[in-house]
Amino acid sequence: MRVFPGWNRLRVRLLVLLLLAFLPASALLVYNNFDRRRAETQHVGDQAMRLARLAARDQERLLAEANRMLSGLASQPDVRSGDPQRCGRRLAASVEHHPSYGNFLVANPAGAVICSGKAAPSINVSDRKYFQDAIRTRRFSIGNYQVGRITGRASLSFGLPILDESGAPEGVVAASLDLERFNQFGAQARLPANGTVLIVDSGQVVLARVPDADRWVGKRVPAGSALARHLNAADGSKDLEGLDGIRRLYGVSDVRVGDSRLAVAIGMPLDAIAEADRAFYGSLGLLGIMALFTLVLAWTAIEAFVVRPIDSLRAATRRLASGDLAGRAKFETGIEHLDSLGHDFDEMAQALQERETREKTVRDARDEAEEKYRQLVEQSLVGVYLVSASGIVYVNPRFAEIFGYTVDELQQMSLIELVHDSDRAMVARNVQRRARGEVTSVEYSFRGIRKDGSTVIVQVHGTMTTYRGQPALMGVMIDRTEQKRLEQQLQQAQKMEAVGRLAGGVAHDFNNLLTVITGYSEFLSQQLPESSLEREHVEEIRKAAESASNLTRQLLAFSRNQVMQPQVLNLNTVVSGFEKMIRRLIGEDIRIKLRLDPDMALVKVDPGQMEQVILNLAINARDAMPNGGTLTIETANTILDEQYVRRHRGAQPGPHVVLAVSDTGVGMSAETQSRVFDPFFTTKERDRGTGLGLATVYGIVKQSGGSIWLYSEEGRGTTFKIFLPVADDAAAAAAAAAAQRAEATTGSETILLVEDNVALRAWIAQALTQLGYSVIPLDSPTDALAISSSKDGPVHLLLTDVVMPKMNGPELAKRLTKRWPAIKVLFMSGYTNEAMVPHELLPPGQKVLQKPFASHALAQHVRSTLDARSAGAALPN
Repeated sequence: MRVFPGWNRLRVRLLVLLLLAFLPASALLVYNNFDRRRAETQHVGDQAMRLARLAARDQERLLAEANRMLSGLASQPDVRSGDPQRCGRRLAASVEHHPSYGNFLVANPAGAVICSGKAAPSINVSDRKYFQDAIRTRRFSIGNYQVGRITGRASLSFGLPILDESGAPEGVVAASLDLERFNQFGAQARLPANGTVLIVDSGQVVLARVPDADRWVGKRVPAGSALARHLNAADGSKDLEGLDGIRRLYGVSDVRVGDSRLAVAIGMPLDAIAEADRAFYGSLGLLGIMALFTLVLAWTAIEAFVVRPIDSLRAATRRLASGDLAGRAKFETGIEHLDSLGHDFDEMAQALQERETREKTVRDARDEAEEKYRQLVEQSLVGVYLVSASGIVYVNPRFAEIFGYTVDELQQMSLIELVHDSDRAMVARNVQRRARGEVTSVEYSFRGIRKDGSTVIVQVHGTMTTYRGQPALMGVMIDRTEQKRLEQQLQQAQKMEAVGRLAGGVAHDFNNLLTVITGYSEFLSQQLPESSLEREHVEEIRKAAESASNLTRQLLAFSRNQVMQPQVLNLNTVVSGFEKMIRRLIGEDIRIKLRLDPDMALVKVDPGQMEQVILNLAINARDAMPNGGTLTIETANTILDEQYVRRHRGAQPGPHVVLAVSDTGVGMSAETQSRVFDPFFTTKERDRGTGLGLATVYGIVKQSGGSIWLYSEEGRGTTFKIFLPVADDAAAAAAAAAAQRAEATTGSETILLVEDNVALRAWIAQALTQLGYSVIPLDSPTDALAISSSKDGPVHLLLTDVVMPKMNGPELAKRLTKRWPAIKVLFMSGYTNEAMVPHELLPPGQKVLQKPFASHALAQHVRSTLDARSAGAALPN
């Protein structure tokens, strides 16, 4: 329908809608209300300021009166006399004459009260502001809100110095004005309903408040509040929220005396302003009704001619945005611009639908390829990296696992930070060669540094690439640490095996020669006279052959080719029966201690060979203690689990018997320990050993199906532990007994683990975490002491090695018990308990978790220590 030409154009209809707007009328109404409200506010503010100034003049008169009164007292001979009785009588008369003052007093320059209008104890007022200001300025001063020490009443004090002829202060005469006087003014002031009077001191403590003086006097105006800032500035009137939370128009005036001031605030109610606001809202409501009626008419027109077509277009747009490219507007309104917009939209949707169909095919193929490559990299068993000049751009989870960091942490680092100091130059050269284009790819190995400080050996396959237009390095890393360790163990085992075979072959052939030499020596000896020199020579040949025969027996033992005669026996029997021979062998300056478990399981070994093992270890211990010491021989039952076997090559799982031989000698270096079982290796002087003693021990133990473990610290002695498998029948019994004795070994307590061996610390932490404990692994006592000062929660158990650099375990335990008195302590050591006592590391009887230990032994010791009574678990003094 055409009302007039141009009606079918959208802009014409919008112009008609704009003509219906009430903006001019609304703007005029708002302006008039603002002007009226401003005038009312100005009137009320002027009224508040006038009353505030009147109140301030009243306070000035009060201060002037107090100044005159104190000046009169200061000139009185009785007051200046310094006689407490004369002065007191004069001040008492002033109290009676001026009932609004609670008390008068005189204090000397040090603040001590000389006399008072009321009986008072010996007090000092040097801390009062009025006293300090009077002495400092030598003029009349006022204080702050206080509760009198003599009267016990809330008051405001004034002070006036008593000056000598030279102008120096001889003392201060002071008066305490009861705050009721301030509140009397407010009660007498002519204020409208809901008005208020507020008087505060220089510290903004309320001296008077009307109404509700009892509620507010003595309280401080909230610091930082708008009222506090206005009281401090005292500039005109402001609409603020009072102490009671009610908004008023406050006028402020102040009275200043020296550095002190009193602020007087008059709060006027906003009733007149509220009346102006109500009139404004009434007019605005009337205007709103008229506007609403007009809007209803406009709404009907807009709904019919604009909204419906636009809603149709919006619905089609939403379908398009949601991915449904089949949505179309499809409307005809007769409005030229709207109909053109609808047709253009439908054509655009059709074009998008056709293009999306083509792109979807390409996108699906690309997404499938990207997903394959992502899974290939993210789930790869080798570390993948991309490094640019600015640092590490990308690493996959396996790369992060190799170095012990998170992916986010590595992306904040450079690749060279992960390289051991000794290999950084080599790695840098390889990077530079690729950067210069000398090689496009390279393969090499280097030592890396994990987050926990341990060393990892990685093999790198890298190549050059580009990242964002810049040269970059891309490649993979493979963790070869375990492989290298196994290769070293295999090489050592192969070396020992080869030497053993050689020694066995030589020994067998040599035994044949020695048999011939021995036989003919005996034959010749029988034919020669006993006193002849030739017979003595033949006897020396026979003795040398016997010594050589002993040497071949050692070689056969090392090569595991010696004929064994195993028996099922109790190892305690072998040790006890061999004790006397050991005592004669090692000398009187070495003390022997036996610690034999009475409930030992049976083992199947050659008793003579075990005597040889004990003898060789005892001789080795004797040579390590040239100045005497203690040789400790211990036996015990234990069970080796799968985890222990994986960490100790050559060991077998199951129940075992432990034979431990410890000395308190000079100990061994790490280099000596690595070669101690090699044949013919010795640290003794020439002609004092063949170097086959410990090699023989190694061979006998291996031939008996056992394993041997060594622990030593230079200057602290050595412990050898031999693990022999329990005989078959006894093994079954031991396993059954262990099952019966099994206890719950899980827990949720917090354990502080201190162990300087990186690999052992990591394994213990993992084992305890799997049992449910919360573990804090640390590598030094220094770190443990540092964390004790910062950790808020309790620590239930300290699990620490005994021998560590800089500070030993017992010393650390003593310090930590001061921080956590209830903490339990469990020590670990490669030495046995008895072996540590001579070093005074631990008191006798202190239980120690013996290294090496299996996971079940760790769990049982930790649980039993935590469950022990506090008195029994405390560190011995």
